[in-house]
Amino acid sequence: MRALTLGMAMAWLGIMGTPCARGQITPALHHVDSTGHAPAIRVEVTPRSQASTWWQRTMRQHLLDFSDRDNKNERGSDGSSNLIVVDPVVESFVGTMQSSAEGSQPEAIWDNIRGARFQAVVDSRWHIGGELLERQGVAEPLLGLWAVGNQIPGWGRSKLGKDNGFNTAEQAYFDVSQTRGWVGWEKEKWSFDAGIDALHIGAGRSSAFLSQWAVPAPYARASYSNETHRTTVWSTRWMSTRRGPLGETAESLLERTRAVFATHQWFAGERLILQWVGSHAWETTSQTAPEGWESLGLPPGNTYRPNRTIMGLEVQYHRRINSESKLTFYAQQSWDVGVEKRKSAGPSYQAVLPFTSVIGATGVWKTWTARLEYTHQSDAHCRDCWDYQTLQAGGPNPNGPMRAEIMNGGVSLNSLWKESFRLRARGVVHGPWHASGFMEMNNQANHWLIQVHHQLHSIWPLSITGAVGKVVLTEPLGIGEIQAYSVLQLGLTAGILEWK
Repeated sequence: MRALTLGMAMAWLGIMGTPCARGQITPALHHVDSTGHAPAIRVEVTPRSQASTWWQRTMRQHLLDFSDRDNKNERGSDGSSNLIVVDPVVESFVGTMQSSAEGSQPEAIWDNIRGARFQAVVDSRWHIGGELLERQGVAEPLLGLWAVGNQIPGWGRSKLGKDNGFNTAEQAYFDVSQTRGWVGWEKEKWSFDAGIDALHIGAGRSSAFLSQWAVPAPYARASYSNETHRTTVWSTRWMSTRRGPLGETAESLLERTRAVFATHQWFAGERLILQWVGSHAWETTSQTAPEGWESLGLPPGNTYRPNRTIMGLEVQYHRRINSESKLTFYAQQSWDVGVEKRKSAGPSYQAVLPFTSVIGATGVWKTWTARLEYTHQSDAHCRDCWDYQTLQAGGPNPNGPMRAEIMNGGVSLNSLWKESFRLRARGVVHGPWHASGFMEMNNQANHWLIQVHHQLHSIWPLSITGAVGKVVLTEPLGIGEIQAYSVLQLGLTAGILEWK
């Protein structure tokens, strides 16, 4: 049984690719602390139900349970604990979009996510998890703006169009798949894990380092922690949307960027947490220097690899109101640390530019949670802004060596928008009835959405969901006369949760 269990788990990991559902939170994020750290051991398995009927058991436990345990004990007859559970992941809704343009007719929109999530514990030691999802839909324009660029936030590269149609932002058909998997081990103060996942950093949804919007990527990580400190290092690889040089294959491969991260958290008492983050990224495809870069130490024809070093700091202040209520205030700032080498035009110098800023607050009450967050990305996110002095003076980006992109699958690793202000709340209204809503103002649009959920199953979890919202565009999408539109949605969700 152990061999079968491990074989199934590794077979699952073998087909893992790149993921994250819209607003989806996998079991890893149920366990993260305020610094965003997901532990290497993060399996969440519910004991088997002891109900008398199959229907009651189904409604109180995982959909499929292949564990080698009996109904009374969590361990098998040999004293080991091998657990394997599988749950569905579904988000299916239909709706309409009504533009504010005169004479416009309602347009149908829909979204269909389906797949499965599995979790396993092998020999009471190895914690393994993963999911395999597919998603198709016709997007409303704000999501369609991403879809026409062949990428979906949190998912990465996607297909566009169907039957020679549905390929504009106002009616974008998209098709994308995503997979995720990880295996973790922990002993005393050390932990190790590897897989394909989105390792979030920080207390917010956006991040000055790695956000919850980021597309998951392959990684290998090691952590050491004690009562007041935790140090983590990991290596990862991101995928570009650009094709590299044509090689032996019929189609050139996508360019890659490798990166290493290091974080250190200091838990200074019950109220203050300080987190330092450093990263270095370099693209694997070499670039060739043209004429005119001699002053930067790059004669014509020399090759170089774009790279970038990011450093930053997060400060958190926690304030407990009572035993059931708590407030957290956080601020993050990252800097692009660049060194420009000059051989013939004066001495070399090092310049530091602000990269991404995040400030926010979260509140947790007995049955409600809320978050208020502001995010801003500087112009240093561009790929060809080597001349820091010109950039700081507000001039155009000059020609010069490229910088490594802080993106994966065409989606920024920090936030979706260059600037955004977002308010989100979620809580229990009464019994199985839940409500959630958000309001956001970003550089593309102002929009809000209110959702009502009726929970049918608490373990998967499974809910019937209805939503109403409105979007007012502040920047044109280039799709006719649409300036604002409203949306109505009704559907079913299972295994997909909104981040608190």
